[in-house]
Amino acid sequence: MWKIHRSKLWLPDLTGLKTDGITDLSTLARIAVRTGYTPYDPAKSIEHNSAGTFDIRLEGGHYTDISNWDAGEASDLVTEDAGHSIARCYDDWPTGLVDTIDLDATWVSDVDNMPQITVATGNRHNGTAESGFFIRSPSNTRIIISRTDFAYVNGVEFQASNAAISNCLYSLADTDQFDADNLIVHDFPGTSIVGVHTNADVSTWRNCAVWDWMGGRRIAGTGNNGTFYNCVFFESGNDTDTILLRDATFYNCVAFSSSTMVNGVFFTGCLGDYNAGSDASAPGANSNHNMSLNDLLFVSTTGGSEDFHITTESLLRDEGFAFGGMFGTDVDGDAWASPPAIGFDEVVAVGDQNPQLVDGGLVNRGLVNSGVVE
Repeated sequence: MWKIHRSKLWLPDLTGLKTDGITDLSTLARIAVRTGYTPYDPAKSIEHNSAGTFDIRLEGGHYTDISNWDAGEASDLVTEDAGHSIARCYDDWPTGLVDTIDLDATWVSDVDNMPQITVATGNRHNGTAESGFFIRSPSNTRIIISRTDFAYVNGVEFQASNAAISNCLYSLADTDQFDADNLIVHDFPGTSIVGVHTNADVSTWRNCAVWDWMGGRRIAGTGNNGTFYNCVFFESGNDTDTILLRDATFYNCVAFSSSTMVNGVFFTGCLGDYNAGSDASAPGANSNHNMSLNDLLFVSTTGGSEDFHITTESLLRDEGFAFGGMFGTDVDGDAWASPPAIGFDEVVAVGDQNPQLVDGGLVNRGLVNSGVVE
């Protein structure tokens, strides 16, 4: 009897961190020795239209929300050697999908067999709020909590609209690996909220933006193995005791607060280099300090229409560290320059933007300044 196996997605080799000749970043070297980990690279995955990919649609999909996919598909993927189980979301909800997802231990996972939440081509956000598929919190629960050993989220917008929510994305201790790319997480009205928080043994966040948590406790906090690359963290008016970032490693990240943070926007436990901040706390000898909004020159920091793409004169351009093969593109799918910009956006010439995001139907901001699209 013939047996039909679901096609697999393959992650890159995890036997060692590719440093591409980096010798001056001692912190990165320590992470490499400690974890032996290479971040998930979507460009090296091949998505097959198989039973491993499940469309999340208002009508006509496999499931009508992510939590039902979670309940219906959670299993021992490792023993089954099933490959990744992918929830592929579509922008079918004009006011956002109201959902809560608990990736619990029913998912038995490893690096080759894990639950993933992604967004279909042409349905993803463009780096700004409500420009593609997004999830809203329904109550005082986290939007996503991960209890399985391995999980991955890419391209999702999270809107924490409920004041009692404690964390938007949360990964419990003792999980092995939780990674996230191209996320935007924003608008936290409560007083004890953490935007993104993971205690996973290894956690990597790339090209993400977290902003405006309106009284929340802090934007991001992770275990000591958490690493953020090319991310934006922004808050526009909180009290002086608020902690913006803590207990993680940051490269090519920018953090800005309109308030004076007693302990700095990069607080206890922050490591890394080539960052930028609104005070003098950004870790690393090559970081930029005491930067104003006139230095950063984001497209918009106006509440309700935030856009953290950079304009052509931004001092974030060409200030990051080029990690080479570890990274392919920015939040828009554009190739990073060498050296890259700090933050989640690279400025590219008109006509050079990623055709998958433009021609595939992703809403493009179309901002043109002196022949450059941000």
